Amino acid sequence: LFSAFDQHIERISREARSLFGSPNRPDHLQTIVAELNGLASEVDHASKVLQEKMASVSRRFKDKSWRDPSVSSGAASGYDDTSAAAREALFNFPWQSRRYLFMLTSAWNERLSAIGRALTAMKKLSKKAAAANSRDLAIQQSSGDTHDE
Repeated sequence: LFSAFDQHIERISREARSLFGSPNRPDHLQTIVAELNGLASEVDHASKVLQEKMASVSRRFKDKSWRDPSVSSGAASGYDDTSAAAREALFNFPWQSRRYLFMLTSAWNERLSAIGRALTAMKKLSKKAAAANSRDLAIQQSSGDTHDE
């Protein structure tokens, strides 16, 4: 999830950087790049926090003195009670964390959508300006040809 966001942010950043030097205002492009950098740092921070939480859960359940009374003895069944409890704790991550992650990703998607719409508008502006410049150049060249005759 986090690497997908990072890849998407990097792709949009490349698109934004490619528009520098176009008729778009550099301060608008700089705002978009700054927003993308802020979003990338939020994604990295959330990734680290989530990894730390998962690591603390797994460390807590690696303690051999902890045993789940509902699970039979690991020696008799050949199944380690501790690893089963750790797997259960990791795969049944608390609903608050899942909700928080959902809220974060929803907000990131909204921000990426807004940035994408802004970039699309800037690309259209750039294409229109390029088309107008080429039309003006063609008109100048054709008027120069009539003067030569």
